[in-house]
Amino acid sequence: MTKSNELIYQDERLDKYDELRIIQKKDGPYFSIDAIILAKFANVGKGDKVIDLGAGGGIISLLLASTTDLQSVTAVEIQNELSDLARRNVILSGLEHKIEILNDDIRLIDKKFPPESFDLVVSNPPYRAIGSGRLNPRS
Repeated sequence: MTKSNELIYQDERLDKYDELRIIQKKDGPYFSIDAIILAKFANVGKGDKVIDLGAGGGIISLLLASTTDLQSVTAVEIQNELSDLARRNVILSGLEHKIEILNDDIRLIDKKFPPESFDLVVSNPPYRAIGSGRLNPRS
């Protein structure tokens, strides 16, 4: 069995974007062009430390780590299932040396890191009307 097959569950599929290998749920949510545009828009400098708030499956962190000279990305995701998915995406794309996945609440991030810990903050928040879409039971 290959490394890919060991990391992909039955309800998931493996997609590719450039050199990245990205696991996504067969029944969504999927990353979209929004994440790609945001990653290209982010002004990441050489050696920057980046934090990705509400990282989901880690697509923005993956894009930034694979296309810039940043030092590291800390990807914060509250949902256990999505942070697990992000961890597996990091492994499949071989970016463990650049990306750390934190399964935590972004509302508590100031308790974990001093204010000057990061050079850049990125986030791709939901933009649906309040109360629509899938709601996080932990919020």
